[in-house]
Amino acid sequence: MADQLKKIEDCVLRRYKIESFHLVGHSMGCLVALALAASHVGSVKTITLLAPPYFPAPENEVGASYVLRQVAPRRIWPLTAFGASVMSWYEHVGRWVCFALCKQHTKWEYIINILTFKRISRSAVRDFMSHTHHSAWHIFHNVICGEAHAMDNYLRKLEKAGCIIHVFHGKDDKVVSVQCSYRLHKEHQTTNLQVFDGVDHVTIIYGRELWLANELSRIWRMEEVK
Repeated sequence: MADQLKKIEDCVLRRYKIESFHLVGHSMGCLVALALAASHVGSVKTITLLAPPYFPAPENEVGASYVLRQVAPRRIWPLTAFGASVMSWYEHVGRWVCFALCKQHTKWEYIINILTFKRISRSAVRDFMSHTHHSAWHIFHNVICGEAHAMDNYLRKLEKAGCIIHVFHGKDDKVVSVQCSYRLHKEHQTTNLQVFDGVDHVTIIYGRELWLANELSRIWRMEEVK
């Protein structure tokens, strides 16, 4: 996480001399957003989290191991859970899968476009296929497992500074359960939580881009009025 924050600070904040900013994070990006906000409390205007993975570890548990078991339990059914389990626990198998996807990414893009009747954005498919084993494995383990248990520290620091955090989550999210946001709101009641019916981990953004842009604009305008 430290490397990622340094890259953002060097390539964005310092390069463009940004003194204040709004932060929006989706899924794993929520952890990066909170870590960045906690490092620049005086510069953050608003924080919006979409489907945040919030897994506070019990006192007798090792944070990283607990989070890994919650995010990717070792299950063989349903197939999505099996895939997440294999990719998270078995590095060499994950390396082979990523290599197969990356090497043949143009063919996979073509096949997915046919099977989904082009309902899925081609750029989204291309971005997914661009994951190398290194990025898929190490970013997941370093960010999700290494930092998810530190979210409470970030949130307490931001609450103490008076930062208001907005949380959006879909009820049908099978990747990061909506229970994560319920727990987050219960532990940190200064957060503003909105839960949406019929929305999952992907459609919290895709297919709702205009709504999301309008909602973010509304939040930012409210902050400017203060």
